[in-house]
Amino acid sequence: MKTLCVSVLVLLIAITTTNAAPTIIIDIGTPASEGQVVFPLDEWGPVEPTTTGGTWGGITTDPESYDGLCRTVWGPGEDNTGKTASMTFSDLIGSVDIRHLDGIADDQFMVCMDGVEWGSYSDMGSTETWKTTTFSGTPGYELTIWVTGDPWASQSTYGQVAIDRVQATVVPAPGALVLGAMGTAFVGFLRRRRAL
Repeated sequence: MKTLCVSVLVLLIAITTTNAAPTIIIDIGTPASEGQVVFPLDEWGPVEPTTTGGTWGGITTDPESYDGLCRTVWGPGEDNTGKTASMTFSDLIGSVDIRHLDGIADDQFMVCMDGVEWGSYSDMGSTETWKTTTFSGTPGYELTIWVTGDPWASQSTYGQVAIDRVQATVVPAPGALVLGAMGTAFVGFLRRRRAL
């Protein structure tokens, strides 16, 4: 009986562990990575610094950037209708970490999931620094980044609000939660049984 109980416990732990909430990393500027989601290219600026040159906060030599590339949310030369860019996930997303450039432009932006605001970022300075900001709220599928700052002098050449990558945390499937609860209950059962 003891061997059976231990075997069932190990199986439940293994199943629960493999069903833990995964993350999806979208490396902006890399077509294969962007292809993991519905990524409307017409909403995003071109791949940088490939298209216009510039330093882009030193992204090409930045060890934290996977590919040394980024895209802007508000593409060069777009009018005010181009101030948003989105991506749609096939899984329910509960939070995102967005790696973005806090540069010399007004890089303020707002993040929404399925049209519900998750938060915003306020431009912190006038130097070019890559930052990672976490946003979360009511889970959803369509992530939208909305530029809220005024256009800077070189917006028509370079665009505004550069994004290096988005790391999204998937909401665990109900089955994983049930298995986790079962595993916890089973461990409690074994402890009570030993106590008797």
